Amino acid sequence: MKTYLSENPTWLKPTDTIRVLNDKFILIVEGAERIPAHIRVSDADPKGEHSGLCCVQVWQASIDPMNAEWSSGPIPPTAQAHHWKRYLTKDAISLIQQNKHDPTHGEMLLEVPE
Repeated sequence: MKTYLSENPTWLKPTDTIRVLNDKFILIVEGAERIPAHIRVSDADPKGEHSGLCCVQVWQASIDPMNAEWSSGPIPPTAQAHHWKRYLTKDAISLIQQNKHDPTHGEMLLEVPE
């Protein structure tokens, strides 16, 4: 069974196709779930075991609830901040395409097969 989203970095050979994804927004569709996320392409430590490779992280930060008034003032307490991140695998990279149907939630689209 193929894996598309990993909780751990997936080290890949950097290509132009991968590099161009950096700083883009993506809509990840997984079953009934739609996750708008940021894309970050990061190089491995040049002195580490994955030297010369990169990983592609997708992440999203949110604050719940957005319209609440916080006792701490205009800045919400850190307990209300949530961070979601995953790493794209080689199989996921090959499925990324332009989001022609709903670009307001991400210029790129990844539809994860079930």
